[in-house]
Formats: sequence, structure tokens, C-alpha cells
Amino acid sequence: MDVKNTFLYGDLEEVVFMKPPPGCVLPRPNAVCHLRKSLYGLKQAPELGITRLLIYVDDIIITGNYLEKITKLKEFLHTSFKMKDLGRLTYFLRLEVLYLPTGIMLTQQKYAHDLVVRAGLTDDKVVYTPMEINTKYKEVDGEPFNDPTLYWQLVGSLVYLTMTRPDISYAVQVLSQFMINSYRIDHTTFLRLIRYIHGSMSQGVLFRSDSSIHLEGYTDANWAGCPTSRRFITGWCMFLAHP
Repeated sequence: MDVKNTFLYGDLEEVVFMKPPPGCVLPRPNAVCHLRKSLYGLKQAPELGITRLLIYVDDIIITGNYLEKITKLKEFLHTSFKMKDLGRLTYFLRLEVLYLPTGIMLTQQKYAHDLVVRAGLTDDKVVYTPMEINTKYKEVDGEPFNDPTLYWQLVGSLVYLTMTRPDISYAVQVLSQFMINSYRIDHTTFLRLIRYIHGSMSQGVLFRSDSSIHLEGYTDANWAGCPTSRRFITGWCMFLAHP
């Protein structure tokens, strides 16, 4: 569900005046507007939403096992806010929801495609592993990357992609270690990961309908695995509804 005019629901506690927008007819020259409600772009607007228990969010997902209760909740929300029912969940915060005969699959295919384009990949060459095996990366290898800001933005985007792509988690973790000092070798590693994503955009997380909701986790660590600090590296993986 989508809440219309989200920021207009917040009551202002401070006295805020606003310069009239173009085309607004005022009773006298040089008059100003006294705001009674919050507006989008006002510095108080996000704070008002948080302090009111997040009731003024823009998009809402309602889920549950009882359709009747979901319907009553939506009717209750309609009495307090102007809302639009978007129907069955298919797309939310760049998260795509696919309903398959075997279960529900979460992907970020469009988000991954936009990331590949943003990274400037100009060819169709792909690789089948996110990183080279048994490669040790150091902070002083190679020359400094010419655009560190772009590197930061792209790695941050990759972190969000790991929500449905746990197969790239370790590679993203390695790239995140070079956020302060990014070198060209990191760029080479980054491009390899982008090529891997380019060749596997349709991958995601499948929640099978025939699997029980069983949570299972594994963890392990090596000894002095980091080539820079000689600290050990811990790895872990979690399985939910895994057959």
C-alpha cells in the first residue's frame, strides 16, 4: 500500500513561515505563509515521521495468514489516511517478488542491471565466480583509483544487492575493506564481480513452499588469514527453509 502525501500528516510543533510559491494570491504584499502541517523537504518532516512510531511512512507491506484480518486493517488505515492499495506485492524498494509454482522468489534483477550500467561495463564478457580463488589483497597493491567516490558508491550499492545475492557477500566484504584507500587492483576485483553479476542477474533467494521454516547456521574461522593485519577471518552462512 502507498500512503499519499505522506509528509502532510505531521503536525508542526515549531512556528514555521514559508515564502509563498509562484502563483499564490495573498491578501497583501510581502505576506508569508504560516505552516500548520509538515511539507516534503522541510527539515522537521522526517523527524515527525520517526517520532510518531513510523506511522507516516510512504509504502507499507501487509502480510499474514488471515485475509479477513488483512482486509480489516486496510479498511482501518483508509479511515485515517489517503492510501492506494497496490494489490499483490511484486516490487518494493527495488526488491522483486516472483510467485512460482515451487514457492516465492526474491530477486533484484533490475537493480543489478542498473548497477552494471552504472559501473560502466561496455562489453558482454562474463565470469562464473565472483572472485579469484586463493588471492590475497593488500592495501598498498597498485596505483590509487582515479575516482574513489564512484568506488564508494558502487560498493555501497553492492552491499544492498547482497540481500538477495548471498553468493557475492564475501567478495563485497573484501571490497569494503578498501573504502579508505582504493587502489587499481581493487578496481580489477570490482570489475570481475560486476562481470559475474552481469552473467547471473536472474539469481535470487527462493523460499520453497514445501520446506519447513527451519533456521540452520554454520560458522568457521581461519588463523591469521588477513595479509595486512594478520587477524583471523570469520565466515558464516545461514539457511532458512532450506530443503
